Amino acid sequence: MSKIYVLDSCVTNNFKDKLLLEKITNAWGSVANAKSPTSIKYGVYHNYESDYKGDYTLSIATCDETDSSMC
Repeated sequence: MSKIYVLDSCVTNNFKDKLLLEKITNAWGSVANAKSPTSIKYGVYHNYESDYKGDYTLSIATCDETDSSMC
């Protein structure tokens, strides 16, 4: 079974957050050269406050390579 590792996260809102693009760009930029078990990185959107107009968390994650179906 693979383990998921969160490398960075940010909370934002597509409609109300004036720093939306900066937050997302910074999150991806901070993990671009991060050491991780695999070079594959995933953007995971979760913790939605309500619907698509609410706050949510974007996490950048990776996983180990013990289960190639996950990575």
